[in-house]
Amino acid sequence: AARHVALVLASPAGVLLARRRPASLFGGLWLPPFAPGGARGLGPLCERLGIERAALERVGVVEHALSHVRMRVTVVRGPLGRRRRWPVPGPDDDAAEVVPRARLGAYGHPALTTKLLAAAADAR
Repeated sequence: AARHVALVLASPAGVLLARRRPASLFGGLWLPPFAPGGARGLGPLCERLGIERAALERVGVVEHALSHVRMRVTVVRGPLGRRRRWPVPGPDDDAAEVVPRARLGAYGHPALTTKLLAAAADAR
């Protein structure tokens, strides 16, 4: 299975999502900041987003299958804080926004996003 890491930065009001570039995996869809390499991918994500790794908590692993690849995604969560604007988290993303929870349905996202957000919430 391909290993990835997803970073769920959330508050009661919203969650940080990134839109994937059209030519990338999940192209055009919104996911929590996401990187290949399993837990090793977390460092570069933290650097790009300007967040402290010490503020994060590993909460589990989500298995996901696409037609052509099986994925094993390490889920890490942290506080969203008060920041309104975020940098694009990775080379495969072209936008990043704090999405109000009530508006998640308006942002096209794969089933994986739902699984990742549930894994982060269930760990409370």
